Amino acid sequence: MNKTITWCALMVMLLTGLAIGQLYSLGPVKTQTGTASETRSGDTAAAYYEAVNELLATGDASALQSVLHPDFINHSLDTDREGPADELIDVLLTLAGTFPGLQVAASIAVIQESIVAVSLTATGASWLGEGGIERCCSSQVTGYELLRIERGTIAERWAHAALPGPGIIESLSATDIEPAPLGRDLYLYQVTLDRFTRLDLQNPEGTVLVVESGAVDVVEVDIPTGQAPRSQVSATLAPGDSRAVRSGVAFSLRNTGLERASLLLVTLDIVDFSRIQLASPAGDVSHVPGVQYELLAYGPGALADSGPLLLEARLVALPSGSQITGHIVQEAEIALIVDGHIEVGIAEGHVRQMTGQGTARRQTDQVSVVAGQAIAVSRGTEISYHAVESDTAILLLFTITPTN
Repeated sequence: MNKTITWCALMVMLLTGLAIGQLYSLGPVKTQTGTASETRSGDTAAAYYEAVNELLATGDASALQSVLHPDFINHSLDTDREGPADELIDVLLTLAGTFPGLQVAASIAVIQESIVAVSLTATGASWLGEGGIERCCSSQVTGYELLRIERGTIAERWAHAALPGPGIIESLSATDIEPAPLGRDLYLYQVTLDRFTRLDLQNPEGTVLVVESGAVDVVEVDIPTGQAPRSQVSATLAPGDSRAVRSGVAFSLRNTGLERASLLLVTLDIVDFSRIQLASPAGDVSHVPGVQYELLAYGPGALADSGPLLLEARLVALPSGSQITGHIVQEAEIALIVDGHIEVGIAEGHVRQMTGQGTARRQTDQVSVVAGQAIAVSRGTEISYHAVESDTAILLLFTITPTN
């Protein structure tokens, strides 16, 4: 795939981790401890992390509130201002709701009078997404922070981001798929429209569109009973926009701009790319207009007479080290890696990955997939997606699932 969806960079910036603090230099720290004051400071720090874990496990903040100083100050990474205890508690409560099972293991590294340096490991985080797809933090996430102790309470906190950043699964668009007497495959195409080009599609099975670059008019054809067909622009899609067109509704894709437009097209029908026309007589159309396309993935889509079904496009953002855990594909699934690097685990079943010769290679073990590549997952396959690089991975999931 030659184009990258333009909003992916924004998504990566938003999902670089839910950091709740920043490490500030407090000068040299002694490597030896042992005074009575330092022992008490260590005990207070231990009580603080016990209270944090109690909040994460139960949602009860009372123990944490009792160990925080009335004038507690939290030094936050995402803002220059200093925050109060309520802001820290709100962040932890959000994490508790988002990541069931999250706990923080604290190991005191150094104590210098009232300053405690702590090494942290966040473990056990998992969270459920739409459609029963589970996402979790599969590897331990480590960090460190400094605490200042005052009169047996935590008076100040400087933190490194040791807690996992939340991933996202966002539904972009969906359309119903009607039962049919024959089985149908699911196809993912990348389509490039030259300027002033129009592509007419009959769309007997339903289609999902995602625009990568340029601007595309989607013109649906309405055929009232006993009347002539009427066409109208149903949507003008910009980069990152998605639209589903229900089965049986013919439509056109029109690029009326001065630049090429690129989009992803997912359907249960083999697309006829020969139905190309000029979208507008205006402008310089001395070149031959046309459509370039590439089949990125295909695989079994819907069984004969199965349904009703839902064809859906979802955007997924996975921070490094996180994953969509093993789930069994009910009908069909195609995954396109937009940015980053994904290790695909196959516990049972197989996937198809396109080769450079336009054929699909069957894979039954772990598959490494990078930006621009896609896989089609067969029905009944148990599959997982694991983000393995330092940056957030972005992928598009196109799924067919039962609606009842």
